[in-house]
Amino acid sequence: MATPGDTVVLRINIPALKLQKAIRVNSNDLIASVKKQLEEKVCSEIKDVLNYGLLLHGKDGKQGKYLDERNTAGSYHLDQNVCQIDFQLKTKIGADSPDPKKQRKMLDDIQKGGLDKVKEKTTKSFDFNFLLDQETPIASAVMNNDQQMIMWLMDNGAFLDYRLGDKDNWKTPLHLAAMHNKCLALKTLIQFGAWVDVQDALGLTPIYYAATAGNSECVLRLLLAKANTENFDEHGRGPLHQAALNNFDCIVALLIDFGANIHSTNVGGNTPLHVAASRNSKESTKWLLMRGADIQRTNKSGKNPLEVAMQAQCNEVCEIITKFKPEQVVPPPPRYSVDNSDVDPIVQHMLLSLSSSIGGEYRPQIMLNKPQKIVQIGVGTLRKTNSGTDHDVSENRKSMLHKSMFYPPPPQKSGEESLKSEFVPKPSHLSTSSSMVDRSPNNSLSDLFQSQPKEEKLSIAWKKIAHLSPPPSENTPVVITKLKSYVLEKSANNTDATLAELLSGLQDLEVGFIKAVSQLEEKQKENENLMKKLSELEGKS
Repeated sequence: MATPGDTVVLRINIPALKLQKAIRVNSNDLIASVKKQLEEKVCSEIKDVLNYGLLLHGKDGKQGKYLDERNTAGSYHLDQNVCQIDFQLKTKIGADSPDPKKQRKMLDDIQKGGLDKVKEKTTKSFDFNFLLDQETPIASAVMNNDQQMIMWLMDNGAFLDYRLGDKDNWKTPLHLAAMHNKCLALKTLIQFGAWVDVQDALGLTPIYYAATAGNSECVLRLLLAKANTENFDEHGRGPLHQAALNNFDCIVALLIDFGANIHSTNVGGNTPLHVAASRNSKESTKWLLMRGADIQRTNKSGKNPLEVAMQAQCNEVCEIITKFKPEQVVPPPPRYSVDNSDVDPIVQHMLLSLSSSIGGEYRPQIMLNKPQKIVQIGVGTLRKTNSGTDHDVSENRKSMLHKSMFYPPPPQKSGEESLKSEFVPKPSHLSTSSSMVDRSPNNSLSDLFQSQPKEEKLSIAWKKIAHLSPPPSENTPVVITKLKSYVLEKSANNTDATLAELLSGLQDLEVGFIKAVSQLEEKQKENENLMKKLSELEGKS
């Protein structure tokens, strides 16, 4: 049995090429890296090699299994003298030979969402792992955001990582869910064990595509599943670069608070702050500055972020960088562990607070007092990307989260100096900007707001706070006015949904009272007119 760090020689049979190959691997190597060796050095001519897997045959009549790409070679205790390993196209063990006509009918039913029809036509030996016209059954279910279909396919032998064709760069269903904001599908895939750091043919992971597309909830769920934030494309751009480029300030804040390297550079030596400055991404620039981005760091052209902004004529970003002071830096919150089986309350709490940040999305906990000493968790190491760019990567950089992190700080005591920083997020109802950008994610595809309509109502109540009615009418009772003032004062530093609901109720009560008083006054006028007419008639008679 191999011990950690030992070298193991594996003899792998490749039926498609009718050969057997011996490869030397370290017991600490991931199965994914073993597969990559075979794909690049031996099987590069096989078109669908990315849908191949390492099949470990069973012993003593037991059924074989495909090795999980996330595990190490040493975890399977592989022995070349005993184990028989085949590198072959991943199929359901014991399945019938593929029938293109049956596959086409089954794929059509899945795309139409006909779960009952699919159940009727399915036999125990039918294999749902097939690629037809650049589509797969599980990918079609993901694009429909159909949780029940996804679960049923997995129960009947569909692989979570069965990839689309070469036109889609061999993306997995998790890549698709992250790209297209299929939040319910993404949540289901993660719960059933999909690998969050799986790479497509370009070497990119789901979080890269979610950050590029601006899908906040998908990014958050991937981060809670401990997705690696340090994944870079051929130009050296990572998820943080992409979010800053498109001014997705919510995602910028999330990535930083989950441990993304704020000073990672692309091939041009540009940090995320350089990228944000060059595109006039104001809110993202504020987040980066507030979290400690170095404004003096230069790129390969010798320009710092301010000079890049000036060159791009981004005057607003220039003003933000110029006015920023070192004492305005607010370090990220501490890292905590989280139970992955119960992340919905965390996601829900954060989505309900999206309207309270700099750009209208995300407000993490503010640390009012900067610690004297900040201890870095983990020792950074340098890693080369495909483009040859150095990136500082730490094994422990995958930051973790606890729900309590996102509760707002307690109200300040009387006489205590307030935090006068325009870079610290403020509740949206206190903002004086009339042009605040709404970057709230599309929650129509998320089960959070489908299964809990009450919470959706509360989030709408918070939006009402940002659009308060004109000053109270003289007909408004004094008690309502005082209650509104008290609740508004308390809600200034608190995102408690109960306060939001109460304030919304007081708003409705005030409007209803004013309307009732107005109707009563109209009735009184009508009665006075009737009395006048009666008096006139009596006088004539």
